[in-house]
Amino acid sequence: MGFYVSKLLGIESQDNGGPGGMIGFSQPYQDPRPIDDDYDFPLDGKDIASVSDKELLFAFATVPRLYEYGYVTVSRVSKDLIIKFGPGVAMSEAETTKFASETLQLPVPKVHRAFKVDVPDTGKVFGTPLEDIHLIVMDYIKGSTVKKAWRSFDIAAKENVAQQVADVINKMQSTVLNHMPVGPIGRAHNETCQGPWFAGYGTGPFDTLKELEDWCNHKVDDGIMVKQLKPETPRFEFRDTVLTHQDLGMRNLVVDEDMKVWVINWGCAGVYPKEFERAALQLQAEDNEYANMVLGRLSGRQGIVIDQFAKIVYGLRIGRIPSVNWASSLRRNQE
Repeated sequence: MGFYVSKLLGIESQDNGGPGGMIGFSQPYQDPRPIDDDYDFPLDGKDIASVSDKELLFAFATVPRLYEYGYVTVSRVSKDLIIKFGPGVAMSEAETTKFASETLQLPVPKVHRAFKVDVPDTGKVFGTPLEDIHLIVMDYIKGSTVKKAWRSFDIAAKENVAQQVADVINKMQSTVLNHMPVGPIGRAHNETCQGPWFAGYGTGPFDTLKELEDWCNHKVDDGIMVKQLKPETPRFEFRDTVLTHQDLGMRNLVVDEDMKVWVINWGCAGVYPKEFERAALQLQAEDNEYANMVLGRLSGRQGIVIDQFAKIVYGLRIGRIPSVNWASSLRRNQE
């Protein structure tokens, strides 16, 4: 059962607005105050295990926002903890992050708690008619994003960071997860797949890898039909699935004081074909030097794979966007 809240307990945030004052604003909003360790956070010195769900929500509502973009808000509630909250947060993100940490021993924030928060369907809290949203409590990683620090790094530091990111990808790519369902780990029955290859509102869900392959090839067909792709464009033939982050851009990497790289923001992650990660990295890297350094350190024949994806990216992202229930329709047509 979810935790019920009305207008976030009637508490007004200490932040008085800004570009991100309404979730859904087109530009990310970051408040510099929560970055300061001298800030008086409401849960400083408290054992998270003894803090109630209500106290967590109260703390979230009373601190300035560390980060806000789209339907996701992140608030720092103690020197060591953050809360990620909003209609854009799925319970599967917590499960995927825990899987990355506990099964693959990847450098990710520790998840301490995740639960559903029920909100009135009036849409007055987050400007959406959703009746429930999710809250994830996890470690706050102190440091700078690679995006902010990259230009200040010398070549040795850049190579160090690139190698750590490549090690993360190689670890994920070497652990085959064909026994697990395609998509977000621990996903709800009707939860869609998120990421650069899917429509902005998500696509799926897909019950099998073959369904995902057929959907991707359907996008290729769309690209051919509108003459953005050549008829000989290669088709997808997926074999193995692995844990895939799908958004390893520099903004989602934090470098701590020891130059250890931590991977954050697993909202688009899940069990997907190996090829997805490498192609997504090149698409979303934000910096060609960074992308080339990482890609050059990956095992396997990534050059061929990336070339294939580069040719069909239009069909994947732009071609006629099928409905969210495309896979279900396909199953019905095959029956």
